[in-house]
Amino acid sequence: MFDRGLGAVELAGRYDAIRFGSAEHLGRPSRSPRAANILSASDRAWTLGINWYWNRFFKVQLNAIRDRLEDAGRTPLPGEAVYWMRVVRVQFVL
Repeated sequence: MFDRGLGAVELAGRYDAIRFGSAEHLGRPSRSPRAANILSASDRAWTLGINWYWNRFFKVQLNAIRDRLEDAGRTPLPGEAVYWMRVVRVQFVL
């Protein structure tokens, strides 16, 4: 099992973007999804990661994600529209 080296390393990067709002802008915009005029919002995220494959049964993923929300009222950190997240994932296949 250990005679093949330390596995494989993979570098990854990804950019995601989503934007939504109302087609017509009559009246005052609201954050409520039932409003006639929904306040526009967007989310942009950059993900940089490293994947390590020890063998076909074991994988470790390390990701750093920079998230930017247009509406600071919708963020998980009050008042901060730009923030970083770190994600570690260990995967076993049986």
